[in-house]
Parts: sequence; structure tokens; C-alpha cells
Amino acid sequence: MTLDLTDAALLLRDDVLDDPKPLYAKLRREAPVWQLPGQDTFLVSDPKLVRDAVRRTEDFSSNLVSLLHNDGTGHPIPYALSPFRDPINTLSTADPPDHTAHRALLQPALSPGALAALEPKVRSIVAEQFAPLLATGGGDLVSAFSEVVPARTICAIIGLPDADAPRVIELVAGTGALLDGTTDLAGMQEAMGYAAQMYVFVADHLASVLALPEAQRSGLLALLGDGIANGTFTETDVCSVLLTLVSAGSDTTASLLATATERLARDPDLQDHLRTHLEEIPDVMEDTLRADGPFQFHYRYAPHDTELGGVAVPAHSRVMVMWAAANLPDPEGKPAVDTRQQPHFAFGRGIHFCIGAPVARMEARLSLEHLLSTTSSITLDPEHPPTRRPSIFMRRHRSLHIQVEPS
Repeated sequence: MTLDLTDAALLLRDDVLDDPKPLYAKLRREAPVWQLPGQDTFLVSDPKLVRDAVRRTEDFSSNLVSLLHNDGTGHPIPYALSPFRDPINTLSTADPPDHTAHRALLQPALSPGALAALEPKVRSIVAEQFAPLLATGGGDLVSAFSEVVPARTICAIIGLPDADAPRVIELVAGTGALLDGTTDLAGMQEAMGYAAQMYVFVADHLASVLALPEAQRSGLLALLGDGIANGTFTETDVCSVLLTLVSAGSDTTASLLATATERLARDPDLQDHLRTHLEEIPDVMEDTLRADGPFQFHYRYAPHDTELGGVAVPAHSRVMVMWAAANLPDPEGKPAVDTRQQPHFAFGRGIHFCIGAPVARMEARLSLEHLLSTTSSITLDPEHPPTRRPSIFMRRHRSLHIQVEPS
């Protein structure tokens, strides 16, 4: 694979999208802060510089102002979300003090006690969604399981009807094109339409909850409704946070479930070992997150001239904090850091460490426990090789056909 760092089109090349690790390794070695040729976009791949960037919130804001998209010729160029550089300032794209307030909105629904209470529901969802695959000897894990389990779980957390899960999947898929980087201008405009639909979707549900007497409210929507009623938050704040939670909560876990299952399907010895050592599943999940985690990066925005790693970063630049590149083994050949000694970057780092990480880990743990305990074998379907959705942002399967033998 020839990787020419003087060509911005490299970022959207098919082979790089399919396996970005060679590019990440080259960046770690040769350009730990790589400026995309011809534009003010910087990719940060070195772990120390990643940690530095996320600490410097005044120099590298989490506010989302623009995104990369395909100019139609295979080159990534900026897509401004507002002609006035108005930032998206919600949860993962918010800076303190707004970020602190937004996390406080969600914390009660994502506390250890809340997750423990949710676990029986998630176990039930996992069993229900895997049953048809087990009965028929396999099928597409993505459409039958890895997309549906997170969607149903996020509905349960928020307090949405379980029947809304298909709509959640549809809206998340449509909106996700905004961040893929491979989307052309027409596709970006279509994805913006899906984002507007998702906002209306959560706003309508919030309005329904607010119309109920307080005694009849339930789920996260009830807590958020109380916050609106006492003046702590506005309806716009709540809807924006819910939109982010629905999108990130669905996509992240769907990615992890499919990636972990493909790893098991390719390693029968690991399957056999885990079936008799289910307690080791969390360690395998962490290895999977480090090696092939869902998020490849998150955007940062430079509100003023600054520098990183000795590289000048002009005001209004996009800075891509490359979590997946930072997770690679040291380019000098030193051993990879033991995940039990130092956390990986798959769920971010610093104040923006993913608030939903415990939910994703729980869903993945319960899913893999169920898949392994109900089967004697999980293999890939040789007639239908795995496919992925092209994206610079999220490692997501489009399909993952498996064959299973019941235990």
C-alpha cells in the first residue's frame, strides 16, 4: 500500500477506508500532527499529543463547526454546518460549563444503580433478537441483532416505546452520513434532513411526556421533563442532548457488537476458551476496542491561532483527535500497553470520555455471553463476506452474515 501524505485524497481511498491502520501507523511515525494538504485540517495521531489536545479545551474546543465531506472527486473538503460558524454545542460537542450541565442531565439514567436495574431488560432484548438466528442456523447479525439491541436498549433508557426502535435505526443511519467523510454534497444535504427529522422525533416524544401528569412519567424523559419544569434546562437543550444520546448510543454499540462477533467467528479457539471462561469476556472486549474501536476520531475546533507538537494550527482550523491511531502499538516497536495498566482511547479521553461507555460495555458483555452460551460454533458465512460502511469516522459493519450451531 503506497501512502502519499502530499495527497489529501488518501484519506478517502477505498483501501484506506477498508483498513486505515497502515495510514495511522505512517502518521504516528512521520507526521503525528498531519495537515491535510491544501486546507486547515489537522489529524493528531500521537498518544501524547492526543492527551495534550483534549486537556487544552480553550485552544481546542469541542464545538462542532464544520465536517469533512467528499467534493465529488474523492477529495475531503470542509462542509460548514452554519455560514456564520455557529457551533453545535451539545454534550460531546460542548465545552464547559455547558458540557458539565449536559452530562448532569444524563447521569441519573446512566449511574451504576440505573444500569444494574436495566440489565434484566437488556438480557431479555439480547435473547429475543438472537433467537431467530439461532433457530435458522444464522443470518445477517447486523440487521437482526447488532443494530437492534442498541436501538431497543436506548429506547428503554430514554423511555421511548420499544416499537420505535426501527425508526431509531433508520434515523441514526441517515444522520450518520454527515460524519462519514465519504458523503458528497447532495448526500450531506440529505443527511441534514435526517438530522432534522431526528430532532422532531425526540421533540415530539418530549412534548408527549410533558403533557402527562408527573406521576405518570417514566424513564430519562421523565427526569428531563422535571428539569424543564423547574427551569434548570430548556426544551432545546434537552432535545439536543437526546439527539446526541440516540445517535452515539446506537452507533457505538452496534459497531462493537459486530466487530467482536466477527473476531470470535474468525477464532474458534478463542470461542471455545471463552465458553468455559465467560468471566474473561470483558478483557476480550477491551482488546477489541483497542484494536478496532468504533470511533476513529472526534473533531475539535481551534477558536484562535495555536500550536500542537510544534505545528502551527491557525484559527478556525478543524483538528481531528485520532483515537484509533493513538491506540496502535508504539511505532518504535515497543510492546502495546496492557489495557489493565492504562486505558485505551476507544471511548475518548478527558472530560469528554464517553458517558455511555458503561452501557456499551454492558450490552456487549451480555450479548457475547448469550451468543457463546447458546452456541457450540459461530462461523462466517462463506457465501456472504462481511461488508462495512465506508467512513472515516465510525467503523461500522453494513452486513455480517454468520452461521451458528446451537449448543
